[in-house]
Amino acid sequence: MSGHAPQNAVYAVCVIFTLFMGLIVVARICTRTLIAKQTGIDDAFICVAAVFSLMYCITTYNQAEQGMGLHVWDPAIDKVQMSLFFWCALWSYYAALGFTKLSILMQYAYPY
Repeated sequence: MSGHAPQNAVYAVCVIFTLFMGLIVVARICTRTLIAKQTGIDDAFICVAAVFSLMYCITTYNQAEQGMGLHVWDPAIDKVQMSLFFWCALWSYYAALGFTKLSILMQYAYPY
């Protein structure tokens, strides 16, 4: 064992949790529009967070294709492209995290 996650594990975790996130956001939006008939700014923020989370999943998936989890001296790794995906993943992760926190704060600031 090398101590690194195999690429298949990265793919599985990335896809499964992104699908789970999508289902939760769709259930929330459907509940707020169809049952409660009242949406708020918090729903808009969580939708933006879902888009950034999807971007994070895509960039992480691409990192695994470019050699994430392999040794840095492995000649098969395209270091420039992998670092580009790393920075895109980093920014999209923090954007998703920030918009999720803003959504939670807006639930407190603007309750029903």
